[in-house]
Amino acid sequence: MKRHLVAFPRPFEHARQVAVAFAEQGSLSAYATGFVWPETLSGRRVRRILERVGAAGAVARRTIVDLPRTVVRSFPLIDVGRTAASALRRYGLEDRLWERDDHRFPRLVADRLLDGCDVVHGCEHASLELFDAAHRAGKRTVLHVASLHPAFHDAMLDREYARYPELKESVDFELRERRAPRDRRRLAEYASADLLIVSSSLSRQLLIENGIPADRIAIVHLGGPDAPGTVGTPGTAGTRGTSALDVLYVGKVSVAKGCHVLLHAWTTLGSRDARLVMVGRNQLPASVRVPPRVEMLGSLPHAAVLDLMPQFDVVVLPTLCDSFGAVILEALQRGIPVITTANAGAADLVQEGENGWIVAAGDAEALTERLAWCERHVRSVRAMRAQVRRGSRSRTWPDFRQEVRDALAQRGWL
Repeated sequence: MKRHLVAFPRPFEHARQVAVAFAEQGSLSAYATGFVWPETLSGRRVRRILERVGAAGAVARRTIVDLPRTVVRSFPLIDVGRTAASALRRYGLEDRLWERDDHRFPRLVADRLLDGCDVVHGCEHASLELFDAAHRAGKRTVLHVASLHPAFHDAMLDREYARYPELKESVDFELRERRAPRDRRRLAEYASADLLIVSSSLSRQLLIENGIPADRIAIVHLGGPDAPGTVGTPGTAGTRGTSALDVLYVGKVSVAKGCHVLLHAWTTLGSRDARLVMVGRNQLPASVRVPPRVEMLGSLPHAAVLDLMPQFDVVVLPTLCDSFGAVILEALQRGIPVITTANAGAADLVQEGENGWIVAAGDAEALTERLAWCERHVRSVRAMRAQVRRGSRSRTWPDFRQEVRDALAQRGWL
């Protein structure tokens, strides 16, 4: 049996699930990550303090309870500064620390954890030095790709900056100016990895179009927690009645997510009754006006978002470039139809008119028309819920873990 080293600097759910996939069969040599909270008495005390000051989301992401402590290798100085900068809304500093950590982390892992493994798993932008060391030691490398090809990403955003120059005041544009060396690093990792695991057919196709051989790419859609047994009651958010359309957006409120398009479409819709709720950090420039009947809730813990979802009629993700878009899967699991674009990897899960609708990325007119249809046919939209839940290709994290193992088994690396 091959031994697997999983190294992701940030302990997000997807990263931990990759590690659990091999821990379940006893083949995980180590799960290397940034700072995490162990399931100890002192760890629980620290978590309670952080929860009281409003950092429950960060605590939940960094609490490791589904892996043996003996295989978790935490590098506490990795990602702690970035997380603190994010909490303080120092976004420029957060970005610089993110880049620094992604260069330091693979070197630390290569120096300390390569012995005793046969296959090394890493994430893009944080694996180049680790993969170089692994190849020198005769080990296989697997890159888990969490974004679309940089050329496609940049082309989509540059189109929007040309159409709407005011968007150059956004966080996305500031990051665009720093992307060139980061993109070169990602492309070097694509070339170095023996296998690239992507989350959608779109991501795979873009890699092939940009020169990556198809036999080096495997598609494994992301998973999610088991959805609750009921489909929820639509139209009951807050004190509202049941006659008006309630629409939910979840994610960074950014150019890349197409949020400027959504706000433009909502303005054009001009509804006096429908309501749009947006959950996530607002990264749009102040010049982008928030129209009436839009509520900006800011960031919420993931569990709170899942609890909120069933109160809405439709979940919308108007993204310009998203390798997956987990909110789509989470909505479908809860019986909520979705509106998204062909540039979301999770569009693989959407069956037009049955569990949702796909519009062209960046097309505010098409999005307005679809929202107007949903408003006119709100009873029909709500009647879709049971069908959406039954017919959606619901995926859980165990499905994801099995498919990761299958991708390795096909190559004899399990």
